[in-house]
Amino acid sequence: MIKRILYSFFFLVLTFSIKAQETPPPSIYKVQNALLKEIYKEPFDRKREVVFKNKRFRVYNNYVTGGAGKSYNSGWKDWEFCPAIDYNFHLKKLYFQTGGLLSGPGLGNNNCVQIHACWGYRFERSNYMLAAYGGISYMGGYYLSGPADSIYKVPFSTVGGYIALQCFYKVKFDYGIGVTAFADINAVQFLSGIRVELFLSGAYRGLKRKDYTKEENN
Repeated sequence: MIKRILYSFFFLVLTFSIKAQETPPPSIYKVQNALLKEIYKEPFDRKREVVFKNKRFRVYNNYVTGGAGKSYNSGWKDWEFCPAIDYNFHLKKLYFQTGGLLSGPGLGNNNCVQIHACWGYRFERSNYMLAAYGGISYMGGYYLSGPADSIYKVPFSTVGGYIALQCFYKVKFDYGIGVTAFADINAVQFLSGIRVELFLSGAYRGLKRKDYTKEENN
């Protein structure tokens, strides 16, 4: 029941966002994305900004993603509820991710907890963002063992590897909604699945005093 409510919530957020915004024509995105492409070729400048519709946005920005979905847990041989949150940050042009996830039959009923630290690649444009991360993870919890007539829970904690692929549609330059496909593999079990997530970045820097509405990048 909880999972259905959460999925319905994310679906409503997506539907509302798409209908509520004034979607620019494709030609506007084409111009904006061409501008961003050229900026990323320039030497790194931490304070580099771009102006869209008289609003200033930081080009090199950190962002947070969070949401929930379904994951297959080999230790329990079942599909489970999987909420997660990640902080994605940069050091110059290099991107990193730290975060964690839970997996279990339902919200507040978890059989494993995982945290991870990853290095990755981010591809950002005005209307969408793609990213891929990979790194190490630490997981603790329980898995099932024993014969079919006397199954019991076995505690464990172990180090493993984690990968995540993000794909987000940006409602505005600094927030949006999308999906993250992920997998965690260790010597005890593996998790793999997909989550619906919200994307929030710290790109917005305020309004530009000068009216840039007639410039090519608006």
